[in-house]
Amino acid sequence: MVRVKAQRTQRLQRSMKTGLFGVAAAVVLPAALLFVPRDSAPSPDVVEAVRLSLEEAEAAGSERWAPEALETARSERALALQALSRQNGRLPLFRNYEEAREHLETAGAHARHAAQETRSAREAADDAADTLLREARATLDAAQAVADAAHLQAEGRKALRQAEILLGEADRHLARGLTVEAEAKAHRVIQLGREWQQRARELLARFNDSEALSRWNRWVAETVEWSRTNKAPA
Repeated sequence: MVRVKAQRTQRLQRSMKTGLFGVAAAVVLPAALLFVPRDSAPSPDVVEAVRLSLEEAEAAGSERWAPEALETARSERALALQALSRQNGRLPLFRNYEEAREHLETAGAHARHAAQETRSAREAADDAADTLLREARATLDAAQAVADAAHLQAEGRKALRQAEILLGEADRHLARGLTVEAEAKAHRVIQLGREWQQRARELLARFNDSEALSRWNRWVAETVEWSRTNKAPA
C-alpha cells in the first residue's frame, strides 16, 4: 500500500514538472520570437556609400549647377535616416526596412545624377566662356590695330590697356572655374574694344574726308600767317 502511494506521488510530481515546463515554454517561446528579426537593416556600407555620393556631388559644385537633383538627394537621405531610426526603435519582429532602402536608393541615384549633371554643365560653361574669351581677344587685337593706324591719343591707349588687364583677369577666372565672372570680364573687353574701334575709325575717316582735310590745312596756313604777321604765337 505504501509502495503504491509512493508511485502515485512520483507520477504526480513528474506531471507537475511537465506542466510547469509546458507553461514556461508557452510563455517564453512567443516572447523570444519578438526578438527574432523580421527584416535586416541596410548595411552600413550602403548608408556610407550614399553619404559619399552626396559629398562628391557637393564638392563638384552641384549646389550651383544641379541644385534640384542635389536637394532631392539630401531630402531622400534624411528620410532614409529617419526611417532607419524608427525601425531600430521597434521590436525586431516588427521591423521593416523597406522604406529606408527605397529612400537610400533614391538618394544615391539623385546624388550621382547631380554629380554627372554638374560635370556636363561645367564643361559646357567652360567651352562657352573659352569661346567668348577668344572673341574678346580678337576684338581687342582689332581695336589695337585700328588704334595704331589712327595714332590713338592717351585716353584711348589707357582704355585699351584697361581692356588688356580685364582680359587677363578673365583668363584667370576661367582657370579657376569661375565661368560667370570670366564671361562678365570678357563682355566688358568686347565692349571696350568695339567702342575704341569705332572712335578710331571715326578719326581715320576725317583724314579721308578731302573737304575736311582742305579746311584743316587752310586753318593751319592762316594760323601760321597770323603768327608771322603779328610776330606772336597763335
